[in-house]
Amino acid sequence: MPLLPSCYNHLVSATRMWLFLSFWTWVVLSLFRPIRANDLWWQLASGRYIVAHHLFPSTDVFSLTCRGRPWIDFEWLYQVVLYSFYRMGSFIGIAFLKTALIAAALVFLIRRLRQAGIPELGAYVFATIVFAACAANWSERADLISIALVSTFMQTMEGIRTGRKAPRRLWGWIAVFFIWANAHAGFVVGLGIATFYGIEFARAGRLKKSQVVLWLLGLWSVTLLNPYGLNLWKQILHSLLLVSKADQMEFLPPPFARMSIFWMALVLQLLFLARSIEKKQPLPWIALTLFALLGYQAIRHARFVIFFMFAAFPFGVESICEDLKKMTVNHTINLWAGGVFALLALSQIPSVGFGQNPLRVPVEACNFLEAQQIRGRFFIDFDFGSYWVWRFNGDPPVFVDGRSSTVDGYTEIRRQIYQAETGSPTAWRMFLDRYAFTATVIRCPAPAAGSSRLAENFPKSQWALIYWDDLALLFIKRSAYPASRIKELEFHCIEPDRQPNDLAAEAARNPEERSCLEKDVMRNRQLHPLSQRTQEFEAALQAHG
Repeated sequence: MPLLPSCYNHLVSATRMWLFLSFWTWVVLSLFRPIRANDLWWQLASGRYIVAHHLFPSTDVFSLTCRGRPWIDFEWLYQVVLYSFYRMGSFIGIAFLKTALIAAALVFLIRRLRQAGIPELGAYVFATIVFAACAANWSERADLISIALVSTFMQTMEGIRTGRKAPRRLWGWIAVFFIWANAHAGFVVGLGIATFYGIEFARAGRLKKSQVVLWLLGLWSVTLLNPYGLNLWKQILHSLLLVSKADQMEFLPPPFARMSIFWMALVLQLLFLARSIEKKQPLPWIALTLFALLGYQAIRHARFVIFFMFAAFPFGVESICEDLKKMTVNHTINLWAGGVFALLALSQIPSVGFGQNPLRVPVEACNFLEAQQIRGRFFIDFDFGSYWVWRFNGDPPVFVDGRSSTVDGYTEIRRQIYQAETGSPTAWRMFLDRYAFTATVIRCPAPAAGSSRLAENFPKSQWALIYWDDLALLFIKRSAYPASRIKELEFHCIEPDRQPNDLAAEAARNPEERSCLEKDVMRNRQLHPLSQRTQEFEAALQAHG
């Protein structure tokens, strides 16, 4: 008879292990992707600079416009770690670092839910919701340091608040905040959370008021132990002003199409809140406070979604803990749940990849520049600036990149770019002349009906198109380069921003123009056999043959 219970226990253990392995396999495979974050490139370049020169950057060393002006690099420690992983394992090393940080955040989230009494399967299900809701934020940025630490911090704080952990664990966080303040500005979120919990610990008698004050004073004080001192805080306040202006995409509201699971999780949280009120078991004040503050910020700015999901969302899950405990979970359910995660993992295999994504960064355009040894004063599209910093290390210098408000003068430069790009062609040409650019690397715009905006912005009498692919265009100024060199490289008739059918229809009325257009298209096909835009122009020429 003892054999049957023993076999059953082994079966339960096996299905739990199956659930564990399938869940984490899905998470890992979901994160193994080519580089997504544009900021990664300048962060790698900064880490390379710090390692090579053994000093913290205090002035800009990469740009054309702001070189020598103050630069508050408050993510320097993360950049050194990032570059170290790159040196050890190239882009696979970076993928490993990203995966390790996100996995750490999920591990402590699951531990927090289990600590609150959530059944194992329930913890995995809600961890899945959190992971999916934050999918748009899973890029190789320094934010990952903060979310891993916020998740860990919340698990510790909740353990102490509920009496499951000893208050002595608080003091080790002073050292952690010293590291955090040198790795990412998200330590400010951590300080806010710590302040609320300090008030709660003093109110509930977990710590003496004097101990709470000493602990909070320690946390706030160590953040000043950074290469920039008080200037770090000034820079963060300056960046927060930019947040209020929605100066950057990640500080815009989360779009429903890309972050629908977050919006559904927000509704679910409200339902949890209503359920707790109905049961006359309201959430603790600290849960309501974090839900209100982080929820408000997440609705306004997509970058705060991860903080809401890891810090505030679990409170709602914990509020239905007793309901979840009533659910019967056996090895069969674990087996099926593991099967679902296994299928999800299999679905991720075709998308697994590492390294540079040529659809996001101008790898081939930079290869062309190096091969043709083209030098000059470059205007670089903002989205390409960070990669330019990494690729060329300041020679040639970038015009502007993703360091944004951390470099003194960048905010004004970006304002000028915006005005030039949204203004008239004359305003754009005046902008190019103001900085005496001799070459530009810009994003290839989507095809549009009507006349070519590129032809208006870059008149053929002054500029020559010498490179184009599906991502980037390279124009050089005729007066700055030998005519023979331009003749060798120039595309004479193609207008990449025109609708292929419109351009081909116009060329069909002029044999010389059609011949010229065909030569441009065939030449680009030889250079970029997989270019979709080139194939569209080729098909349009054949249709109007």
